[in-house]
Amino acid sequence: MKGEVHEIVQMFGESTCEETSGFTKKFYEVFNIPICKLIVQIEDGNVILNHCEPALKNEVKWDVVHEKLHEIKQKK
Repeated sequence: MKGEVHEIVQMFGESTCEETSGFTKKFYEVFNIPICKLIVQIEDGNVILNHCEPALKNEVKWDVVHEKLHEIKQKK
């Protein structure tokens, strides 16, 4: 591993790290996991997934989750 390792929380495609926002959006589209912690490596703007694990309650931005759930309900 050459890049810097980061722990980020992904919530319905939103990220706790601006640098990984595109990656987390794609991750959610592909795997459809609503909330999780991603351990990633970032090198020269490229994000490489190391692994995915459950996010702790205190790591989740619940305002983002509520907003995303509201958006999903509005689409139905």
